[in-house]
Amino acid sequence: MSEETTGHGNKTRLRAAAIEALLTEPTAAAAAAKVGIAAKTLSRWQADPAFAAALAEAKRAVVAGAVTQYRRLFSKTPVVLARLLADANTPPATLLAVCRTIWEVVHQADVLADIEDRLTLLEQGRGGRP
Repeated sequence: MSEETTGHGNKTRLRAAAIEALLTEPTAAAAAAKVGIAAKTLSRWQADPAFAAALAEAKRAVVAGAVTQYRRLFSKTPVVLARLLADANTPPATLLAVCRTIWEVVHQADVLADIEDRLTLLEQGRGGRP
């Protein structure tokens, strides 16, 4: 049997499905069951540096997608605030809380991106070593 296949079929496809399941299922055991592999197999894969790196990248992509959506909403914050002022029936605390949440998420994403950029520069200065 080749390195790319197992008794369960194509290992590459299974690993990709496992990563997707880990992002959507509440537990690793549920993720393994969804993919149709043993929990021990998934645990072994999670210990593999290449799999762990692919999982980390997939998580980053999910977060980046969510932040992009928040950024789109962020641009509407001034409009929401204007509506808040114009609509006497809207509880001010409700819309203000939404705007504050959107601002906090975008701000935190910017701070984290700055930290990531700085860390990358530091690692490059050390020959790519953490």
